[in-house]
Parts: sequence; structure tokens; C-alpha cells
Amino acid sequence: MIALAYRPVLDPLPLHGWEWAVLPVIAFLMAMAYKAVRTERLARYWRDTLIMAAIMTAAMAILSAASWVVIEVMYALRP
Repeated sequence: MIALAYRPVLDPLPLHGWEWAVLPVIAFLMAMAYKAVRTERLARYWRDTLIMAAIMTAAMAILSAASWVVIEVMYALRP
């Protein structure tokens, strides 16, 4: 029975082509965990969590687009 258990590191989810859809979920869960520990007032918890998740998602999208541009420029300038 132990051999039939799901092993998330060894057997990742088959999301070929849909990896980008998991990004907002992971960012939201990370923001929830961080804000649960660091927030001073729980009245602002959900607002701060959503703002942080949006910033994280936007930053990762911008960084991935910038890295794509750098790679394309380097590819175009190769000898």
C-alpha cells in the first residue's frame, strides 16, 4: 500500500502546458501563510493577502517576460 501513495515530488501533477495556471494559486497560498504570521490587524488580513498575491503574480509575469526578451536578444546577436 505504501507504494501506491501519492508522492508530490516524485510524481508531479500532469499539467503540461498549464503550469502558468498554478502560479496565482501558489502565490495566494504563500501570501496567506506570510500574512497570517506577519499581519498586525486581522481586519486587513484578506485585503493584504490579495494585494500581496497580486503583486507576486505580476512580478513573476514581468520577470519571465523580461527574461524571454533577454534570451531573444542574445539569440539574435549571436555570431
